[in-house]
This record gives sequence, structure tokens and C-alpha cells, in this order.
Amino acid sequence: MYEMPDEYGVRVVDRLAGDWVVVDREHLVGESFAGRRMIKFAAIGSTFERCSFAGVVCADASLGSGLVQSEYRECVFDGAKLRLPHGGIARFVDCSFRNVDLRSWECGAVELIGCVFTGTLRSGWFWYPVPQRYIEAIGREYNTIVDNDFRGLRMTGFYFRGGVDLSRQQLPDSPDYLYMPDGPAAVAAVEAELPDCPEPLRRPAARLLSNVQDMIDEGQQQIWLRRKEFIGPDLEPGRWVLNILDRFQAR
Repeated sequence: MYEMPDEYGVRVVDRLAGDWVVVDREHLVGESFAGRRMIKFAAIGSTFERCSFAGVVCADASLGSGLVQSEYRECVFDGAKLRLPHGGIARFVDCSFRNVDLRSWECGAVELIGCVFTGTLRSGWFWYPVPQRYIEAIGREYNTIVDNDFRGLRMTGFYFRGGVDLSRQQLPDSPDYLYMPDGPAAVAAVEAELPDCPEPLRRPAARLLSNVQDMIDEGQQQIWLRRKEFIGPDLEPGRWVLNILDRFQAR
């Protein structure tokens, strides 16, 4: 028997019962993994077409292991509960992620094209530039992340980084979030008013603003934030900064 974290309510599973799944350089069409509970899922250089991962529960899902890209076309992940600590190298085209619970999805070499998401995505990021260590192996410098529908997705601790074109996504329309198409202009406006900020708030306000500037310096000109996470424990300075940033909210 093998002990695994009970993050998704699976305490003890039998390793011999097929709960370790590795798909290595295979081309699967119409395969169903639906409803399975796994300790580990790893795809290495494989292609999945119209496959179902609906309702899968996995404590360690690596959808793009190794240095060869795995691709998912028209696959269904609806209702899946996945912890994804290794974003790896993967491409998702026209996939459905409805009513999911995804955690720790740190995507440095992941492409998303025409996918639909609802449910919850807890912690991680989508990067536009590919990490240097992967470029030669996969033959691209940037990830294509376009035409995705995130409107029904609750994102906590999750960020778009390095230049993801947010004008090519449908983002959650909720007062919980702030989307600024022109991040540099928003930062410049706050900087211009910092001298008028009340003295006790000025330094923490500048610190909060520097977090936005760091994202811009990394290449993310369009800024998307969850308000509560941006403010953090600095309520008053955070509200002062947001009051100005709100002028640059996409309408």
C-alpha cells in the first residue's frame, strides 16, 4: 500500500490497482480515464485526441513530463480535481475544463488555445516566454495562449506573466478582479499621486505598486489582479492605490 496526501480525500490506494499511470509516447484517441483516482499521472511526448479525464482525482498530475511536448486535442477534464506541481511541456487545444479544482499549475512551457474553464484554479501562473532550458528541446521561444474562456473560473494566487495577451482571453467579469489593459499608464498615475498620499500610507503604497511594476518589467503590460490578494494585510494603503488603479479598469 502507498500513503498519499489526502488533499482530495484519497488516503490509501493500491499501487497495483492501476493508480500510477504513465503514458509514454503514445497516440490515444477516445481513451477514457474518467472517474479514476490516481497517485500519479504522467504524460511523456504523447498525443490525446477526444480523451476523457472527467472526474479524475490526482494528487500529482504531470500533463507534460520529460522534454517532449504532450498535446491534448478536444479532451474533457470536466469535474477533475488535479494537483499539477509540474506544468511541464504541454499543449491544450479546444479542451473543456468545466467545474474543475486545479492546484499549483505553474506553466512555463504550456500552450492553451480555445479552452474553456469554470470552477477553481488555486495558485500558479501562465508564462508567455518559454524558460531557457526548454527552448532548444521544444523549438519555440514563446507559448501560444489565445482564445480561452476563463469567465467562469475563480482564480486565487494565480497570475499571467511575461506578456500573455489578455485581450485574446475572456476573463472573469467580477468585482473581485481588476484588469488594466495599460499597466504602465496605471502605474505612472499612481506614482504621480504618491507625493499626495498620507505619510503613514506612502511607503507601503509604494511597495504595493512595485509589485505591479515588477510584472511590467517582466513583460506583462496588461495587468490582471485579484483585489484581495493585491491588498493583502495593508488595507489602507492598498485601498488608496486601488482607488487610482480603478480608473484604468477595462470597461
